[in-house]
This record gives sequence, structure tokens and C-alpha cells, in this order.
Amino acid sequence: ALLPSEHQLQILFILQEALSNIRKHANARNVQISLNNSDDFILSIQDDGDGFNINAAKIQSESHIGLKIMRERAAQLGARLEIISKSGQGTTIRLILPHSARMAA
Repeated sequence: ALLPSEHQLQILFILQEALSNIRKHANARNVQISLNNSDDFILSIQDDGDGFNINAAKIQSESHIGLKIMRERAAQLGARLEIISKSGQGTTIRLILPHSARMAA
């Protein structure tokens, strides 16, 4: 099912921010983007870069402002943003827009 244009725009901004963060910080060689557009909409962005300590990133430092922006955009959609990362092991960012939030738009 198609997403409303406002949802599409916010998802595009989240994807752009994730890719920008990878370019600036990750030193990644590979990035994989996957989409699952079934009942729930799931966007996954995975890199093989440096990764980071998520607990340290929760401190609102300037270098992690992009994470804050992505979380705010996800919240506006009624979506959840999962960030899975460990130092030296890359990062996965997953945006999950549940079926219920899709229907509310």
C-alpha cells in the first residue's frame, strides 16, 4: 500500500540523515538499505563502519544531533526508530511504521 506523501517525505528525510551520518562518521565500506512495505512499513539502513557506543551517544553531543533529528521525525510519523550499534561492528538503523500508524494518516 502506498504511504501518504507526508509520510514518504519524512521517511526520505530520515534516510538522507542516516546516509549523511554514515558518510560523515562511520568510515563504512558498504551500506545496505532494505524496505519491507507490508502491513508494517520497515526501512532498514545497515553499514559496516566503525559503529559507536549508543549509551554515550544519548548524551546530546553535536556529533549525534542527526540521531535526535531522526528520532523526532519518526515520532511525528507515529513510528519507532531502533538504533543497533557497537564500536567496531557497524550500525543498523531501523524505522518501523506500524500498520495502525499507517491507517491513522
